[in-house]
Amino acid sequence: MNKIFLIMRREYLSRVMKKTFWIWTFILPFLITGSISGLVWMLKTNDSKIYIQVIDETNGIKQLENTETMFFEYGSNNLEEAKNNLTHAPYDAVLHLSSDLVDADAAKIYLNNSLGVFALESIKNQLGTVLEEYKLSKSKIDPQVYYSIWSKIKLEEISFSDEGEEVSKAVTDAFLGIAMALIMFLFVVLYSVQVMRGIIEEKASRIIEVIISSVKPFQFMSGKILGIALVGITQFALWTILMFIASAIFQTATINPAEMQEAQKVVAELNLAEFNLDFGHLAFLGCMFIFYFLGGYLLYSALFAAVGSMIETEAESQQFMLPVMLPLIISYLTMMSGFENPNSPIIKWMSIFPLTSPIVMMTRITQDVPIIELISSICLLVLAVLGTTWLAAKIFRVGILMYGKKVTYGEVWKWIKYR
Repeated sequence: MNKIFLIMRREYLSRVMKKTFWIWTFILPFLITGSISGLVWMLKTNDSKIYIQVIDETNGIKQLENTETMFFEYGSNNLEEAKNNLTHAPYDAVLHLSSDLVDADAAKIYLNNSLGVFALESIKNQLGTVLEEYKLSKSKIDPQVYYSIWSKIKLEEISFSDEGEEVSKAVTDAFLGIAMALIMFLFVVLYSVQVMRGIIEEKASRIIEVIISSVKPFQFMSGKILGIALVGITQFALWTILMFIASAIFQTATINPAEMQEAQKVVAELNLAEFNLDFGHLAFLGCMFIFYFLGGYLLYSALFAAVGSMIETEAESQQFMLPVMLPLIISYLTMMSGFENPNSPIIKWMSIFPLTSPIVMMTRITQDVPIIELISSICLLVLAVLGTTWLAAKIFRVGILMYGKKVTYGEVWKWIKYR
């Protein structure tokens, strides 16, 4: 056990003490939050004006209203002249409202400059509202009466706890599950591949021969896996803290004092009880995320360690990496299916099957998974980690000292059977 700890300590310190580790650990959160804040700031400070000439042939429809950034000018009814003069006219576009607009529900806009998706959507929405009001008035229906009876239903989900109490569910729970599954996928792949690359580098430089003379292959593999796991946990914790700090800094820089005071006033008036925050539920999700992250990492890092021991260069890893990566890729592709239909049979089985459960279960766990399915998934993942580690160790002990020979699946099967 002491030798495993020494290997783990060496792996941890050799990575954490590198300048690149700290550079990327500190730069990435500020880079991400800075990019998002910069985009928000640019959208907020975008004061470009859009001028549109309207050719109205409808004879009766209400004129479009100007906004802070978009201005409509009426008057001319000569479409051909407006189109011909568009390139050197002070307009960004010509909007043609034909005489059959009411029946066709379609209009044309001729562009001098690209307006962008949001501007076009704004024109469509306002034109749709104006056309709707015109049709209501022609049908002798008061628009105010129509809008007063038009309703948008808010459907609140209610589930029952184990004690039979009603529990309000938020749609944000499902999105939280997707976010956790995506983070799980990225970190499991990132740090599991690091295990393989580290073994390939040490095998290529022959350092592995010196290490194996002092420790058993299983101890070396276990120490490397656990050491890189600690690196991942350290980096993830630092990224989380720095994300909050970076968000606070960029929000202070991009939000003016008046907006900040208004936001603080709103926060002060919030009643947390209205949001149905269940901190016990959040703690449960946090614990499950940590368990499945560690379980998924240990499972796949053992497989990648076995792959790393079988080859001498990273270029040779492709034929062995695909079978290992395939369950992860399938899990990633089915994440949205778990979000939309968490109780489908295939999603249920994938959330229990160990190779896919670390990711797929995260998309279901916010949707009240039956306790028997959750326990089954946990137990099978634990057994799979133990079994995979044992299997990887049998491959590792032979493959780590194998040089100059192209490895095949048949050869690997012989290593597994070797006592």
